[in-house]
Formats: sequence, structure tokens, C-alpha cells
Amino acid sequence: MTNTSKLNEAIDIYGAGIPFGAKDFLDCGNYDAIRKQLIRKSLQGEIIRILNGVYCKPEYSKLTGELIPADMEKVAEYLARRYGWQVVPSTQLALNYLGLSSQVPVKFEFLSSGPYRDFNIQNKLLSFKHTANKNLFNITPESALLIQALNGLGKNGINEDDLRKISRCFSRKQLETALKESSNNKVWIYQTIKKLLEEKDD
Repeated sequence: MTNTSKLNEAIDIYGAGIPFGAKDFLDCGNYDAIRKQLIRKSLQGEIIRILNGVYCKPEYSKLTGELIPADMEKVAEYLARRYGWQVVPSTQLALNYLGLSSQVPVKFEFLSSGPYRDFNIQNKLLSFKHTANKNLFNITPESALLIQALNGLGKNGINEDDLRKISRCFSRKQLETALKESSNNKVWIYQTIKKLLEEKDD
């Protein structure tokens, strides 16, 4: 059995485009009953099916009325939890997140401790690329994002404008943590983060 009103209340907590599945609502009833309720809701248009067993609440553009795609970063995080992977954004994606690239990603690629996997989600490609680089996984997500962005720019490709943009995206505490966590990374990355920290405005 499923407590329908409790399930509806639980779904309402989720923002539009944020993924969820039956296992997220086990306090509302048994798994099979919840799964069937989610399938029914998707068929009625109350929620959107992203992947098999993964759904989100829909959001539509006020200008065009078109469906706004699910948050791909949140979907990647959800799938990582579901499969027990550790993931970090690829270099190109990190540059995009930090406003260092205006290029719209044609695919959302994440480095993963798991296998190579591709998912087609609402006409977008979500790709997981296996990497054995443990230095990216044993650190905070903010540090991993910063290191990936610096890798994307390259040692000789960073200018003062890039440094200003990066600095605005991280707090002093986050930069302090990144400095500690990059001590085993490339020397130039450590030195760049040290420069960011030294020039950080309070």
C-alpha cells in the first residue's frame, strides 16, 4: 500500500528538474506500490520520466511554453548515488560552470570511478568517463571543480581575467581547502590556487 497524500507531499518538496525515484519515498509505502504510483503520475503528466525509474517535476518556459530540461548536474549526482560512483565534472564542463567558457555543452561529461556509461536524457547526452585518478575523488567537490577548471585552461592559458572570475566563485575557506587538497597535484595548479588565496578579497 502507498500513502498517496504523503507521497504527494514528499514529491512537492522537490524542485522542478531535480531527479527522484521510488527508493526516495520508502517511508510512504512499499517499493512496488510507490513505483507504480510514479509510473501512473508520469503517464498523467504530473511528473516527467527522465530514465527508467528516474523522474522529475516538470517546468515550462514562461516565454515559449516549452519544457525546461532537467538539471543534468543533479541527474549525474543522482545516478552516482544510485550506482555508488564518485563523479566530478569534466574539464570543459567545469569551465562552463565557472563562467570561463560560453560554449554550450553538446554533452554533459563527468569523470567517474565507475564504468563508461552514456545516457540520453531529453535529447541531451549525459556521459560518464571512467578515470583512475583518485586525486579527484578524495577531495571536496569544490576543490575537484576548481582543479578541473584549471586543467581545462592549462598552465599557459590562464590570464588575470580568468583568475578574477574563478575567485568570485569560491570563498576563502573553499580556497584554503583546495590548497591543502591540491598538494599532491601538479605544482602549477597548487601555485595557482595559492595565488588565488593570497589575492582573495575578504
